[in-house]
Amino acid sequence: MLKNIRIKIVCLLMSFLVFIYVRYEAEGNKEYQIDVEIRNIPSGLAILESDGLETLVNIKVFKDKYIALPEKIVAFIDLTNAKVGKNNYDIELDFDMNKNTRLTTSIKPRKINLTLEETLSKNVNIIPDIIGKTNENAQLSGISINPKTVTIYGPQSLVSKISNISISQINISNINSNYTMSKYLILPKYITANINTAKVNILFTENIVSNTYTNINNLQSQFRVEIDGGYKIEYVVLEGIENTITNIKYTNIKAYLDLSNINEAGTYNEVPIKLSIPENVNVVKMNPSSLTITAKEND
Repeated sequence: MLKNIRIKIVCLLMSFLVFIYVRYEAEGNKEYQIDVEIRNIPSGLAILESDGLETLVNIKVFKDKYIALPEKIVAFIDLTNAKVGKNNYDIELDFDMNKNTRLTTSIKPRKINLTLEETLSKNVNIIPDIIGKTNENAQLSGISINPKTVTIYGPQSLVSKISNISISQINISNINSNYTMSKYLILPKYITANINTAKVNILFTENIVSNTYTNINNLQSQFRVEIDGGYKIEYVVLEGIENTITNIKYTNIKAYLDLSNINEAGTYNEVPIKLSIPENVNVVKMNPSSLTITAKEND
């Protein structure tokens, strides 16, 4: 009977120790999947190739309940003494821990292959990447980019092959009037630039006037006029500031002929049609743009 009690006590004690051990070990381990930083690249050198700048770090720390594992850990490669060519470089760790805490770490991989090459800088053009189509009432009249060029830096063998840099894609399907936006540059791997974004101005012309009729202005009272082909204007294409163009309706536009210079009866060819339009709005195209009129004296 006494022997059975001793066995039970031993079993309970062992179970308790196993529980403490498992709990201790579970709290004392943490795994980190992290990117590897590159530090202290020598002036005049740039990375050309790498085997993948990512590592798996496992930390085991023997601690009590008052000491926590680090919330953040940094893996890095120090290239202070790096040279041109392909070499293996050790991955180092950086994190805050109590100096009295016993710590063991495992890193996979412990080294990474890097190829370094001398750098080159070069000025290249920035080009837009345009997709989509404008609607039938709008015409794309131009695209400007500011600045037009960018200075790129990187390994000689890569920079020498680059003739231009694109910006992030622009879909013009839903843009019908002048528009300005900032877009990020799309830089190839291992290439840097002196700027990150460029301003893009998209210029549109828009057909906003149709079936407009021409009025007669300033005709002397002794004359009447007949217009060859009638008074109707088929269409007008305008361009200008986005908000101004958007708010113009064809009913707000008045077309007219200024006949103040007609002093005698006769036929007058190519009399220009004028429009009453807001300031800073230009006429890009109009059909017809002039009319032939015949002035006759009243009976």
